[in-house]
Amino acid sequence: MQKKLSILGCGWLGLPLGQSLVEKGWELKGSVTSPSKQDALRETGIEPFVLDLKQKDYETATFLDSEFLLMALPPQEAEDYQRFIGKLEKSGLKKVLFISSTSVYAESNDELNEEAPLNDGRVARAEALFTNNPNFKCTVLRFGGLFGYNRKPGNFFPEGRIIPNPEGVVNLIHRDDCIGIINALLEQEAWCETFNACAPSHPTRRAFYTREQLKQGRVAPVFSNANPGTGKRINCQKLIQRIAYSFIHPDLMTYSE
Repeated sequence: MQKKLSILGCGWLGLPLGQSLVEKGWELKGSVTSPSKQDALRETGIEPFVLDLKQKDYETATFLDSEFLLMALPPQEAEDYQRFIGKLEKSGLKKVLFISSTSVYAESNDELNEEAPLNDGRVARAEALFTNNPNFKCTVLRFGGLFGYNRKPGNFFPEGRIIPNPEGVVNLIHRDDCIGIINALLEQEAWCETFNACAPSHPTRRAFYTREQLKQGRVAPVFSNANPGTGKRINCQKLIQRIAYSFIHPDLMTYSE
């Protein structure tokens, strides 16, 4: 039987992810916030829908007629999520993969796994709205910083910007691995779990951003030594062991597009 997935948010990550699943024979529905973006979805074999959670009234019945839902949106307001969850509860869809961020963790100079304390921010509260709902199964996937293709780390900092915390470690993940991990979670149906996901290598910000800016033909960056801390290091061993995932770009100091 053909598997059916709806992707709420077909942007930088959601669109190429959808394309990869269409190529594997999945039936895909995808949402964008503007009618002008629908053609890009049609061209990849995704049935397009225009949905904006900030609107007070919108229709989701056909969009949510799927086996799985992937939430791939930037953080939304709590009331927007609550309105959407009300529609999700009525749809009968029972499996949700919520794309989150390692920014949910409180600031620390420690290595952090999925049990580490969370901050009280908007992303952590959004996770709770989905994971605490008894009407569907929800897995949370906390990505580190996203990069790859047109999102080049060598351009993350404007020219002349002094980069803080040079000895802090980098917690990033390439889009290829984001797509690979989501594919594996959906295929293996790893539900009611929380996973960290970032490259297993953690170079210092000094080493990594110097390399990346020079790769882009820019001058080497200037760093501020005001903060001597190493920052948080995200541990993703649970993900690697649970789904036996092998990273496409495991070493941030040697990866190539």
